[in-house]
Amino acid sequence: MHLTKEIIENTATPTKPTRLNDGNGLYLIINPDGSKWWRFDFKFDGKRKTLSMGDYPKTDLSTARENRDKARELLANGINPSDQRKAAKIKKKAASKTQSEDRFLIDNEGALTLKLGRRTIVLTQAETMELTAFLESRNQSDSIARIDFTSETDAQDQTQALPPSQDTQSLLQSCDKASKHSLSYMKIGGRSVPVEVRKKRVLRK
Repeated sequence: MHLTKEIIENTATPTKPTRLNDGNGLYLIINPDGSKWWRFDFKFDGKRKTLSMGDYPKTDLSTARENRDKARELLANGINPSDQRKAAKIKKKAASKTQSEDRFLIDNEGALTLKLGRRTIVLTQAETMELTAFLESRNQSDSIARIDFTSETDAQDQTQALPPSQDTQSLLQSCDKASKHSLSYMKIGGRSVPVEVRKKRVLRK
Protein backbone atom coordinates (compact mmCIF):
# COMPACT_ATOMS: atom_id res chain seq x y z
CA MET A 1 0.00 0.00 0.00
CA HIS A 2 1.34 3.41 -0.98
CA LEU A 3 1.30 6.19 1.58
CA THR A 4 -0.76 9.35 1.34
CA LYS A 5 -0.60 12.57 3.31
CA GLU A 6 -3.89 11.64 5.01
CA ILE A 7 -2.54 8.28 6.16
CA ILE A 8 0.57 9.89 7.59
CA GLU A 9 -1.30 12.69 9.34
CA ASN A 10 -4.03 10.41 10.74
CA THR A 11 -1.71 7.74 12.13
CA ALA A 12 -1.81 7.93 15.92
CA THR A 13 1.42 8.34 17.87
CA PRO A 14 2.54 4.78 18.74
CA THR A 15 3.95 3.44 21.99
CA LYS A 16 6.95 2.05 20.09
CA PRO A 17 8.56 2.93 16.72
CA THR A 18 6.17 2.05 13.89
CA ARG A 19 7.02 1.60 10.23
CA LEU A 20 4.74 2.77 7.41
CA ASN A 21 5.80 1.33 4.03
CA ASP A 22 5.47 3.29 0.80
CA GLY A 23 7.13 0.84 -1.57
CA ASN A 24 10.44 0.25 -3.39
CA GLY A 25 12.38 0.41 -0.14
CA LEU A 26 10.94 3.71 1.12
CA TYR A 27 9.18 3.85 4.49
CA LEU A 28 8.38 6.26 7.30
CA ILE A 29 9.33 5.61 10.93
CA ILE A 30 6.97 7.16 13.49
CA ASN A 31 8.44 7.36 16.99
CA PRO A 32 6.66 7.59 20.36
CA ASP A 33 7.83 11.20 20.73
CA GLY A 34 5.93 12.10 17.56
CA SER A 35 8.96 12.50 15.28
CA LYS A 36 8.76 11.01 11.79
CA TRP A 37 11.78 9.95 9.74
CA TRP A 38 12.09 8.72 6.17
CA ARG A 39 14.26 5.67 5.51
CA PHE A 40 15.31 3.86 2.35
CA ASP A 41 16.42 0.22 2.47
CA PHE A 42 18.55 -1.20 -0.32
CA LYS A 43 21.12 -3.88 -1.08
CA PHE A 44 24.61 -3.20 -2.36
CA ASP A 45 27.25 -5.88 -2.91
CA GLY A 46 24.84 -8.36 -1.33
CA LYS A 47 24.58 -6.39 1.92
CA ARG A 48 21.46 -4.70 3.27
CA LYS A 49 21.86 -1.00 3.95
CA THR A 50 19.65 1.88 5.10
CA LEU A 51 19.80 5.49 3.97
CA SER A 52 18.18 8.40 5.81
CA MET A 53 15.85 10.47 3.62
CA GLY A 54 15.04 13.33 5.99
CA ASP A 55 12.30 14.04 8.50
CA TYR A 56 8.59 14.62 7.98
CA PRO A 57 6.99 17.11 7.34
CA LYS A 58 10.15 19.05 6.43
CA THR A 59 10.67 16.41 3.76
CA ASP A 60 7.22 15.74 2.37
CA LEU A 61 6.02 12.54 0.71
CA SER A 62 6.69 13.76 -2.83
CA THR A 63 10.25 14.84 -2.04
CA ALA A 64 10.98 11.58 -0.22
CA ARG A 65 9.89 9.62 -3.27
CA GLU A 66 12.08 11.76 -5.52
CA ASN A 67 15.07 11.11 -3.27
CA ARG A 68 14.30 7.37 -3.32
CA ASP A 69 14.10 7.33 -7.11
CA LYS A 70 17.45 9.14 -7.38
CA ALA A 71 19.00 6.57 -5.05
CA ARG A 72 17.55 3.71 -7.10
CA GLU A 73 19.00 5.27 -10.25
CA LEU A 74 22.45 5.35 -8.64
CA LEU A 75 22.09 1.70 -7.67
CA ALA A 76 21.15 0.81 -11.25
CA ASN A 77 24.46 2.38 -12.33
CA GLY A 78 26.42 0.43 -9.73
CA ILE A 79 26.86 3.36 -7.34
CA ASN A 80 26.28 3.12 -3.60
CA PRO A 81 24.00 6.08 -2.70
CA SER A 82 25.50 6.20 0.80
CA ASP A 83 29.02 6.60 -0.63
CA GLN A 84 27.71 9.20 -3.07
CA ARG A 85 26.27 11.25 -0.21
CA LYS A 86 29.51 11.04 1.80
CA ALA A 87 31.53 12.16 -1.23
CA ALA A 88 29.18 15.12 -1.75
CA LYS A 89 29.60 16.20 1.89
CA ILE A 90 33.40 15.98 1.64
CA LYS A 91 33.38 18.02 -1.57
CA LYS A 92 31.14 20.66 -0.02
CA LYS A 93 33.37 20.89 3.07
CA ALA A 94 36.49 21.23 0.91
CA ALA A 95 34.85 23.97 -1.16
CA SER A 96 33.89 25.85 2.01
CA LYS A 97 37.47 25.57 3.33
CA THR A 98 38.90 26.84 0.04
CA GLN A 99 36.51 29.79 0.08
CA SER A 100 37.60 30.63 3.63
CA GLU A 101 41.30 30.44 2.74
CA ASP A 102 40.75 32.69 -0.29
CA ARG A 103 39.63 35.55 1.99
CA PHE A 104 43.27 36.45 2.60
CA LEU A 105 45.59 36.38 -0.42
CA ILE A 106 49.16 37.60 -0.86
CA ASP A 107 50.46 38.00 -4.40
CA ASN A 108 54.00 37.41 -5.64
CA GLU A 109 54.99 40.96 -4.72
CA GLY A 110 53.79 40.56 -1.13
CA ALA A 111 50.64 42.69 -1.39
CA LEU A 112 47.65 41.57 0.69
CA THR A 113 44.11 41.28 -0.65
CA LEU A 114 41.39 40.98 2.00
CA LYS A 115 37.82 39.93 1.21
CA LEU A 116 35.08 40.92 3.67
CA GLY A 117 31.71 39.78 2.40
CA ARG A 118 31.10 41.61 -0.88
CA ARG A 119 33.91 44.08 -0.24
CA THR A 120 37.51 43.65 -1.37
CA ILE A 121 40.37 45.65 0.16
CA VAL A 122 43.75 45.67 -1.58
CA LEU A 123 46.87 46.84 0.25
CA THR A 124 50.15 47.85 -1.32
CA GLN A 125 53.34 45.94 -0.55
CA ALA A 126 54.43 48.67 1.90
CA GLU A 127 51.08 48.67 3.69
CA THR A 128 51.16 44.87 3.94
CA MET A 129 54.64 44.99 5.49
CA GLU A 130 53.45 47.64 7.93
CA LEU A 131 50.48 45.52 8.95
CA THR A 132 52.70 42.44 9.28
CA ALA A 133 55.10 44.28 11.56
CA PHE A 134 52.22 45.55 13.66
CA LEU A 135 50.70 42.07 14.12
CA GLU A 136 54.04 40.39 14.83
CA SER A 137 55.02 43.03 17.41
CA ARG A 138 51.75 42.38 19.24
CA ASN A 139 52.17 38.63 18.92
CA GLN A 140 55.52 38.64 20.72
CA SER A 141 53.90 39.25 24.09
CA ASP A 142 50.75 37.20 23.51
CA SER A 143 49.87 34.24 21.31
CA ILE A 144 46.84 36.23 20.11
CA ALA A 145 47.30 39.68 18.66
CA ARG A 146 44.71 41.94 20.23
CA ILE A 147 43.88 45.00 18.18
CA ASP A 148 42.53 47.89 20.21
CA PHE A 149 40.96 50.88 18.49
CA THR A 150 41.73 54.13 20.31
CA SER A 151 41.36 57.83 19.58
CA GLU A 152 44.24 60.23 18.97
CA THR A 153 44.12 61.30 22.61
CA ASP A 154 45.06 57.73 23.66
CA ALA A 155 47.83 57.35 21.09
CA GLN A 156 50.60 58.17 23.60
CA ASP A 157 49.64 55.10 25.65
CA GLN A 158 50.16 52.82 22.66
CA THR A 159 53.96 53.22 22.39
CA GLN A 160 54.59 49.48 22.04
CA ALA A 161 52.55 49.15 18.85
CA LEU A 162 53.64 50.46 15.48
CA PRO A 163 51.20 53.18 14.39
CA PRO A 164 49.31 52.00 11.30
CA SER A 165 48.74 54.31 8.34
CA GLN A 166 45.34 55.79 7.52
CA ASP A 167 44.67 53.04 4.95
CA THR A 168 45.66 50.34 7.44
CA GLN A 169 43.34 51.88 10.06
CA SER A 170 40.49 51.66 7.54
CA LEU A 171 41.29 47.97 7.05
CA LEU A 172 41.29 47.26 10.77
CA GLN A 173 38.05 49.18 11.25
CA SER A 174 36.45 47.10 8.49
CA CYS A 175 37.60 43.95 10.29
CA ASP A 176 36.04 45.27 13.50
CA LYS A 177 32.67 45.86 11.83
CA ALA A 178 32.73 42.44 10.15
CA SER A 179 33.62 40.42 13.26
CA LYS A 180 33.02 41.79 16.77
CA HIS A 181 35.06 39.99 19.45
CA SER A 182 35.71 37.11 17.04
CA LEU A 183 38.86 35.15 16.27
CA SER A 184 40.08 34.94 12.69
CA TYR A 185 43.30 33.93 10.99
CA MET A 186 45.26 36.12 8.58
CA LYS A 187 47.97 34.72 6.30
CA ILE A 188 51.09 36.82 6.89
CA GLY A 189 54.47 35.89 5.49
CA GLY A 190 53.41 32.36 4.56
CA ARG A 191 51.89 31.51 7.96
CA SER A 192 48.54 31.98 9.62
CA VAL A 193 48.41 34.61 12.38
CA PRO A 194 45.46 34.39 14.82
CA VAL A 195 43.82 37.80 15.26
CA GLU A 196 41.16 38.70 17.79
CA VAL A 197 39.43 41.94 16.79
CA ARG A 198 38.22 43.72 19.91
CA LYS A 199 36.53 47.10 19.82
CA LYS A 200 37.29 49.47 22.68
CA ARG A 201 34.86 52.17 23.75
CA VAL A 202 36.31 55.59 23.15
CA LEU A 203 35.22 58.56 25.21
CA ARG A 204 35.25 61.65 23.07
CA LYS A 205 35.79 65.04 24.64
